[in-house]
Amino acid sequence: MEEPDDIIFTNSCGDEIGRIILPGDDITHQIKTDYVTNDPLKVDPIKIARQLGIDSEDIDAVGIDLGYTGVLGGGMHFGEGIIHFLDGDSEGETYLFGYRGGGVGLDAGVGMSGFISNFDDNSKERFFNAENWEGNYAGYSIGGGKENINYSWGNEDNIKGQLWTGQQYTLRKSSPPTWHTWTVGGAFSGEARGGASVYWGESFLQNKF
Repeated sequence: MEEPDDIIFTNSCGDEIGRIILPGDDITHQIKTDYVTNDPLKVDPIKIARQLGIDSEDIDAVGIDLGYTGVLGGGMHFGEGIIHFLDGDSEGETYLFGYRGGGVGLDAGVGMSGFISNFDDNSKERFFNAENWEGNYAGYSIGGGKENINYSWGNEDNIKGQLWTGQQYTLRKSSPPTWHTWTVGGAFSGEARGGASVYWGESFLQNKF
């Protein structure tokens, strides 16, 4: 994993709302948002990896998610986020992205959270970039706020509605997973009510910083 500078994100007024903790000098990016917090989110990818039992050298991207979730039986989720790539063809690049989708279960809340992503070794190298990080995804969420655990994944053929990781790869040896993304407790800022849900959606890159 490369060691770029700390990345700080501010709102439209220039107030810090979150940062990704990485060695080196600070770099600041401004986001067009009115979001305000007295407790800026601090995302430490090494800490998240440790909580998950993942080798920090396997972290290929790290980011901040600002999202809304409303799932009661069936509902929607949407939001924006920032992702910084540490490896692959997009190494050193930072993007603003959006996402939207739906889910089944009981889950509701709003707030910022930190995440890490890992590129799957079974996937082709041509998917190891920002362009192929975006697309259709599926995932699970349980808990809420600092107790939240969230896991999602994409796949080579951009298939919608998968029920488990590598579904087509397991059944037909096709379309292996590409990117795996995790959010865990301890990297959260905001107000949230928890629950459990299965969800699907689409992410899309909006612009490069």
